[in-house]
Amino acid sequence: MKPHKYNNGWRLYIRLALAGLAVACLLAVSHGDRFRSAWLWRLVGDKVPHVVAYAVLAALMVLLGVRGRLGVAVLVVVASVDELTQPWFGRSCTLGDWVTDLAAILGVYTLYALLRFAMRRGSARTPQPLDR
Repeated sequence: MKPHKYNNGWRLYIRLALAGLAVACLLAVSHGDRFRSAWLWRLVGDKVPHVVAYAVLAALMVLLGVRGRLGVAVLVVVASVDELTQPWFGRSCTLGDWVTDLAAILGVYTLYALLRFAMRRGSARTPQPLDR
């Protein structure tokens, strides 16, 4: 029987705790009105925080090992719930914010796929000694 890749136990729990904390922070920031009046928010606008937040979440998902379509699907659900629940807290639910979230998610997963492809391709090109 092959051992499971998460047999070392505590590392999985630390990763899951960090991912849960990241989602909790994202929801607190996106649903609170206090952060909208901050000088940084006025300087960079509404879309930059969306890109940063969802890029960080996507990177955490990749590090957790939730990759491919499953990772994208999970984050699309998180982004949808995030946008749909904002009116309950006096914020607006906009399609533009949701599309910005999706762009950040797809950007991180595309970058991961390209880096993985490049690393595989590079390792396949190991130098061979010349036959004489």
